[in-house]
Amino acid sequence: SFLGFWIIVSILPAALTFITPVANRTFTAVVPAMLLSSFGVIYFLDKYKSIWSKLLVTGLYAFCFSFFIWNFFYILPYQHADWWLGGYQKLYAGLLERESSYNSISISGRASVPYIFLLFYRQVDPITVHDMIHRNSTIDEFGFEHVDSFGKYRFPRHFDWEKDGERLPDNSLLVLTPEEKSGPAARKLDTINYPNGRSAFILYEINQQN
Repeated sequence: SFLGFWIIVSILPAALTFITPVANRTFTAVVPAMLLSSFGVIYFLDKYKSIWSKLLVTGLYAFCFSFFIWNFFYILPYQHADWWLGGYQKLYAGLLERESSYNSISISGRASVPYIFLLFYRQVDPITVHDMIHRNSTIDEFGFEHVDSFGKYRFPRHFDWEKDGERLPDNSLLVLTPEEKSGPAARKLDTINYPNGRSAFILYEINQQN
């Protein structure tokens, strides 16, 4: 049927992607899924006209809606905040208080694309972005270009302390994920945690004289 074809075509973009989870790539499947479920409910209530069938459908709808609310407002934001890169808002709020004290701030791109969250949470004017952003036109293994810097913020594509640590200037901040290693010139300042207490980012102060 047309609805079945619609669902299959809607799923293809999400099935072919290499970055997951990306729920918005299946948004077009919502309409046919709603129509199919509605047809099923109408058919069921038309065939079974008792009060019990209506109570059953009402109960199922209430359970499903409650399950969605529980997952949307508790499970995802608290237990799986790392899936949705929830640490960036808190990170940039903390950096805003510190950035005036440092010459540069380097943020590892291991977790995601950090410059996007900087521009979003700071509500940077697009004209300012156009004038100040420094792009890197070198294509990576996934076919993407990257942004190297914006103002005093630096976004190393593949940070490695052994390779990049010595090039970090004094009086600068370094932001890494918990999986990444720092060196002797990096003094730990703070940890940004997810709502469930897991570490999202670690902030280091760089002093090459150590």
